[in-house]
Amino acid sequence: VVFCDAGITCPSGTTCCRSPFGVWYCCPFLMGQCCRDGRHCCRHGYHCDSTSTLCLR
Repeated sequence: VVFCDAGITCPSGTTCCRSPFGVWYCCPFLMGQCCRDGRHCCRHGYHCDSTSTLCLR
């Protein structure tokens, strides 16, 4: 289990991400990169594009 904040958890092997509205969500990747839109994330070693819909290396 990964502890995000104040009792919010994500499954092991995932990453806690927080949306711009303060809502937590679980990125399915270990050490994932959270995108600014608060809905998407990328694998470790990749980053989100400016639209937060594509992952770039």
